[in-house]
Amino acid sequence: MINEKLKNILSKQFGIPLEKINDESHLVDDCGADSLDLLEIVLLIEHEFGIKIYEQEYEQALSVNKIVALITTKTKT
Repeated sequence: MINEKLKNILSKQFGIPLEKINDESHLVDDCGADSLDLLEIVLLIEHEFGIKIYEQEYEQALSVNKIVALITTKTKT
């Protein structure tokens, strides 16, 4: 569920077909995100999942699977 929601957010934000986004997709290398894009994605994720993500956390989580793990950890607390 988290994985699917995140992929939908990324697909819409970057205009990438959903089937081209996988668990290993990297926001910068594969999706072409710049620093502003990353901030926008963080805000969208925070809103969608009702969590707060700090800069040092998202700097370490730049692939789909790492972001899913971060969201999972934050939604359990």
